[in-house]
Amino acid sequence: MRVYLAPCGMGVGHISRCSKIANMLAERGWSVFISTYAEGLEYARKLRYPIMDTVHLEMKTYSDGKIDFKLTAATSPGLFRGLWLILKQIVAEMKNILRVKPVLVISDSRASTLIAAKLLQVPSIAILNEFSIKLIRRPSGGNLGPLDRIFFFIANLVWVFVSPFIGWFWSFADKILIPDLPPPYTISSEHLAIPRSCASKVEFIGPMLGTISSNPSKMEARNRLGYDTEKPVVLVPLSVMLSEGSDFTDRIEDIMEKLSNRYQIVMSRGKVSGSTEARRRDGLTVYDWISDLDEYLKACDLVMSRAGHMTILTSLAYGKPLLLMPVPDHPEQLGNARRASELGVASTLSLDELSVDRIGTIIECMLDSPEYERKAAEIEELMRNMSGIEKVIESVEQLSQERGVAC
Repeated sequence: MRVYLAPCGMGVGHISRCSKIANMLAERGWSVFISTYAEGLEYARKLRYPIMDTVHLEMKTYSDGKIDFKLTAATSPGLFRGLWLILKQIVAEMKNILRVKPVLVISDSRASTLIAAKLLQVPSIAILNEFSIKLIRRPSGGNLGPLDRIFFFIANLVWVFVSPFIGWFWSFADKILIPDLPPPYTISSEHLAIPRSCASKVEFIGPMLGTISSNPSKMEARNRLGYDTEKPVVLVPLSVMLSEGSDFTDRIEDIMEKLSNRYQIVMSRGKVSGSTEARRRDGLTVYDWISDLDEYLKACDLVMSRAGHMTILTSLAYGKPLLLMPVPDHPEQLGNARRASELGVASTLSLDELSVDRIGTIIECMLDSPEYERKAAEIEELMRNMSGIEKVIESVEQLSQERGVAC
């Protein structure tokens, strides 16, 4: 039996959680085909499954990580050429599905794949942590010129009419699975305005993580990795878009090097295809990419990262509080960061606040405050009995059986 798995390719969070679905389905005898693009494609190439070509979409960014809205609108999923690219992606997905002939389609935040599956009458499952996609009214920082103000006025006006259609496209799925904690602990709650027409299809399944064992302990993990058991460990796993330059990661690495006399710091620069060899400088260890973060998450006291949904939930699954640096003007990450802060498990820094003194002060305050650790441990305990991956597999088998296909 064949399944067509289509994760969003912007960042590695979607493909990361979908890789776990692929592995479990393969263990149960399914043939898995993956369709993705951008950072997701770079990650997918490391997996052992067939990859299907699709149309490339991406958010354009400046070298410091800020989103370039005008360039994105002109060249990627936006208002102009982006709409044409999305139509082309729907056609590409239809061709792929016809070629693979899957029993089932699984879309992780890919409306184009759900539309293609609906048109071809193939049953589908949608995995979503962002049901309603928001657009900022205007970018932060600096004064906007007259043309910029006109651009954002038109963009927001058009989005009023476009956004309801996106919610409608999600409803094409036979099942809609939310890989998040149920209320009131939902991290992506700002982006989950679910229409009544879809409510019967929706299920909160919990984070899509692998099995998290209580072994080894924090101190055992530190010993294995060669770190001092008495000195705090800060883990800095960054995720970087392909269009993003190195300014942001260079800046963070420079700051962390200056703090490495106070803490043991492990940093990933977020280069999926980069080296997995460590570069060590006193208390700072830097990787291009850490393929398996589990042991580092066990060993650390604090995670410092962007505000991606998967990163936040994975850190909380290990009971680790977070210092979040959301991508500027990125509505989803800003909403995730706000919610994590409201739950008492995170502090948030803007791009303008990134300095040695400011980061050092906040890390010290968080490590000295038992409340962050207590709140994170509370959510960790809640997650122990949740298995999002198992729920996805159950839904795959149930939907297949309903369609008359034996699993």
